[in-house]
Amino acid sequence: MEATLPGRVARYSTATPATVAQARVLLMDNVGLLSQLYRFGTYAYIGGAFGKGLHNTLEAAAFGLPLFFGPTYTKFQEAVDLVEMGAAFPVHTADELKTAFGLLWHQNEVRLRVQDMSLEYVHQQAGATAKIMAALAKMHVVAVVN
Repeated sequence: MEATLPGRVARYSTATPATVAQARVLLMDNVGLLSQLYRFGTYAYIGGAFGKGLHNTLEAAAFGLPLFFGPTYTKFQEAVDLVEMGAAFPVHTADELKTAFGLLWHQNEVRLRVQDMSLEYVHQQAGATAKIMAALAKMHVVAVVN
């Protein structure tokens, strides 16, 4: 990625105020900070879906970000739902990513609609713990919560 955008990418691990000021992309190469950073984003590319499994999509969706990820996502219901509703875009190649991203980049009204869908999905999923506890109670399963 850095080779395709020379001078426009700052790696978090080596970033300085000067490199960040000039960058258009902040490449997060540290663990544990993403959930705090999504609020500053406009788009999110979620890793893992070219390997064994997709990383957490809901953290980015909670901030209304249009999501992009690789093709290995079907074991993750949230990702499947977001793709079906048009709020997430699985890609197989860099060209597919460029095409999908270009649609949102050049058409602000489309991007805003995708953001609204992403936020709506997260709001619809609220209360999952209460739903699970109610289902367990119907099955007479005892759960201990600390």
